Amino acid sequence: MVGTEAAGRHAGWDRVPAMQAILRQAALRGLSPRDGGDGLWHVGEGRHLCRFDHQFSDRTPFLAAQLCHSRWLTHEALTQAGLPVPQSAAAASVADAVARAAVVDGPVVLRPIRSGALSRPSGAADGAAAVAAAYAALPPGGVLVSAAVRGQAYRFIVLDGVAVQGPPAAHPLNVRLVERAAAVCQIELAVVELTIADVRQPFPAAGGMLTALDPGLLPAALAAHGDGAALAARYLDHLYPPPANGRIPILAVIGGNGDAVAAILGTALAAVGRSVGIATRHGLSVGGLTLFLDDRRGSDALALLVDHQSVDAAVVEIEAAGLPRRGLGHPAVDLVLFGDGPVDADTVAWLADRTRLGFIAPAGRLPDGRMLDGASKAGLVHFPAADRRPDSLAAAAIAALAVTHR
Repeated sequence: MVGTEAAGRHAGWDRVPAMQAILRQAALRGLSPRDGGDGLWHVGEGRHLCRFDHQFSDRTPFLAAQLCHSRWLTHEALTQAGLPVPQSAAAASVADAVARAAVVDGPVVLRPIRSGALSRPSGAADGAAAVAAAYAALPPGGVLVSAAVRGQAYRFIVLDGVAVQGPPAAHPLNVRLVERAAAVCQIELAVVELTIADVRQPFPAAGGMLTALDPGLLPAALAAHGDGAALAARYLDHLYPPPANGRIPILAVIGGNGDAVAAILGTALAAVGRSVGIATRHGLSVGGLTLFLDDRRGSDALALLVDHQSVDAAVVEIEAAGLPRRGLGHPAVDLVLFGDGPVDADTVAWLADRTRLGFIAPAGRLPDGRMLDGASKAGLVHFPAADRRPDSLAAAAIAALAVTHR
């Protein structure tokens, strides 16, 4: 993951309206957005997990992230591809910036050497004093000194090689140019700036040049202005192209024989090629590798498994006592299996609100003989088991998954 060291400089980036739209839409799609700490957000479950910060996601190629992190490297890549860019040079100090500007015919523009949020370049600076003042006004860390380009700066949001937002009147060749710039850098989401006298005219005739490329979510969110919902939909479709939903099967087992049920489920799911994460009173394992040997029936176990990219099915044993207070550690599970032992009606209703598919219990009855009506009230399916034996409960769960997770 590249860019995490920069995330701290953008504390609160997730409160930008368009970013809020992404998080809201991710929740509506069942992607369970959650704060991963240090400026990271997580969406999806297990092997479908995706981490992203204000610039990059873990879908971003490493070298693309490295290249786009530096405006100088980006400039060099665009130059080598034959795309129109202004004469530029990197400068690490005031003296260096003044010297670089001196060889440019006419005024220059300074930008921070590191990409980040939408860049705020200096105004056109002409002469040593103006260049020094412009350098001092920018964040530390060096600058890119570029020849000033005449015209107006237009910003295009490019996602997966397609300009999804920009000036409606832009000439098709100008649109192709900004799309090519993002493709050259192999970056999936960027705001590409084209400075041109008339965006309705093709860039060769109008003297248009690529003056900035700001990669990632935050620049796009800021450039989206009031179109945050459209950007959110496109970005989530990029991370999880339909019909992918970013989920793994999650089964919760409740009851005194929950450990035995979980063990049978784990064996059955592993037999069909799934890497199973299992958490019970006896510990926690992933793909047959034991990670903990202590009691792992708490909410932190499921939270760990859904954030583990080696897991493509999760089975957790949970305790009925105090469950609503402790929580599951994740917004929802697919199936709840009721083994032996008491479960109060409030807990059943609480679980119904956090279950995606349904309940598994023999003949629709809880261990104390009460009818299991929480499922039907919540619009869930009751998958009947033959009896409360662990193998019967596990068999019913596997049959339910065969129908719902083909």
